[in-house]
Amino acid sequence: MWLLQLPLILGDQTVSPEFVSDLFFNFLKVLFILVGILYTVFAIVVIRQIHTMQRTLVTSLSGSLKVVGYVHVGLAILAVIFFVTII
Repeated sequence: MWLLQLPLILGDQTVSPEFVSDLFFNFLKVLFILVGILYTVFAIVVIRQIHTMQRTLVTSLSGSLKVVGYVHVGLAILAVIFFVTII
């Protein structure tokens, strides 16, 4: 990437490639956190849909479907925690 090796000139100041790289990766971190939060909201909506379905349609899979839904929410929350702490 020869473009990142050239100094960027903004007015009288020169912006180093390291600054641009840090800015880009901080943008990606914020993006990952926002997408993780949206995915967690989606997982909670799925739980609400499972509860609504169980009130209207009772099947033998209702209990296991509820467990899968809660595991899904747990994994979504763990993903957000991972994005906040590790990335």
